Amino acid sequence: MMEQVADNMKWKRFIFVASTVIILGLTAVYVYKNIDSFKRIMDISATQVCIFLVLQIVTVVINAFMLLVVLHVYGVRVSFQDGLAYSALNTFLNYISIKGGVVAKGYFLKKIHSFSYTDFAVSMGAMILMHFMVAGLTGTGILILIYIMQGNANINLFFAFGVITAVVFSFIKLSAVHNKFGRSENYFLKKLYEIWNSWKSLSKNRTVVYGLSFLIFLNFVVYAFRLKYGFHIFYEDVPFLSCMLISILGVLSTFMALTPASLGIREFAVGAGYRLIDGDMLQAVVVTSLDRAVSVILVFSLGAISCVYFLKRN
Repeated sequence: MMEQVADNMKWKRFIFVASTVIILGLTAVYVYKNIDSFKRIMDISATQVCIFLVLQIVTVVINAFMLLVVLHVYGVRVSFQDGLAYSALNTFLNYISIKGGVVAKGYFLKKIHSFSYTDFAVSMGAMILMHFMVAGLTGTGILILIYIMQGNANINLFFAFGVITAVVFSFIKLSAVHNKFGRSENYFLKKLYEIWNSWKSLSKNRTVVYGLSFLIFLNFVVYAFRLKYGFHIFYEDVPFLSCMLISILGVLSTFMALTPASLGIREFAVGAGYRLIDGDMLQAVVVTSLDRAVSVILVFSLGAISCVYFLKRN
């Protein structure tokens, strides 16, 4: 039995590593084939970099507030300064190692603030659930608004956001299924049951749910502004609602932890989404890469400072 479990773990690890190598390899090939388009990233001015950095700082602040709200539900008090440091540390270490930011954040929350690993993991699962819930509702609403304003909307995206919304709400409401998950010996089903329990804890406080939903929505909005500004620099102005649709896909793609900081995955998600709304995929990938390139400046500076800050307190 133990040998079978070990073999399964080896295969899972192999598949994970192989997926990472393939994605990074395909990303490198894509960049190489379109190198002239990506070279434009080097031509942006200091003023344009500063504007990007301001928008990215806003994203760090939003993520810090989300963490503070979640910790408050569990009775853990963390200062705003620490919240910012956790937000910066998480992003920084995700660039260094896949899931490195999450692991480090959980470690320091346990050591410094006595927040258990189990509660941390489950609360993060509930936050992912909320991201998909808000994404589904927002994406569906935007497509309906586009249809009202323009008389057409992409049916594939409408179907995708509709399915996300239906799956999330079904998962939340089907209590009979949750009870089966809880009694199951399957590791994955047990984790789903724990996430549902965490969601129950969050949803008891309507103010928390509305507050987190607003912050998640605001995160989509800020990323949309970042993408819109990138399009403005390199190409032509893109309607804000279009930027909102692809920003949602970009944010959700960060939960696919197959490469460091979802490198290549986010770019593909945004590019594919832009292609679905009749845009140029390469343009969207270049703009997303520009945003990432500038964010590295902020991520590595604030992240390194945050790492030293927590190590001194540990």
